Amino acid sequence: MFVLWILASVVYRGFAESAVAADPIPNLLSKKLNESFVEARNSASRNSSCPDGWLFSPEFFSCYLKIDNMDFAVAQLECKKYGANLASIHSEAENQFVFEYARQNVTFDDVDENVVLIGAQRVAGNWTWLDETPFDYELWAPGEPNNWQYPGNEDEALVRHEDCVTIYFSREFGSGSVERVGKWNDNVCNEPSLVSICKKPAEK
Repeated sequence: MFVLWILASVVYRGFAESAVAADPIPNLLSKKLNESFVEARNSASRNSSCPDGWLFSPEFFSCYLKIDNMDFAVAQLECKKYGANLASIHSEAENQFVFEYARQNVTFDDVDENVVLIGAQRVAGNWTWLDETPFDYELWAPGEPNNWQYPGNEDEALVRHEDCVTIYFSREFGSGSVERVGKWNDNVCNEPSLVSICKKPAEK
């Protein structure tokens, strides 16, 4: 029996190491944040604080819903149907929680770098959250926000207004820098993102 236990341990360890190697963003989350996500996922199945299909986070006492392939205005309207807004983020832990939720069951070969849409918007030069909570946390990628323009563009009709925020999802596109993964980018509001995250307070 002891020998079988040793063999099982070796097989499991080899499987776990292979899983980590296959992850395109290894070790992005700390053990604590990973545990937070697992606890939230488990809580969702036993907690009535959120509607069916929503992910409950006991740490942030909020409900989260992932919706697909919408631009900023359409995604916000979809969130509003459920009494929610595109997600506000108020800490590094919540940012990584949202990011980990967004990337569940997404094939990395099929994604653009600006894939996770959240609820920040630039209004009169200032960044604000759609749910009107304080803009008390930000995690911009290096060089962002930059209101990027097409090089050499002199046509006013083609001027870009990057007044919305996405989270860089994959290092395989754009800058290719792992330093950008999980951090924010200002982007145009009418460009669909593969994933948008709705958020609303959990019911007590």
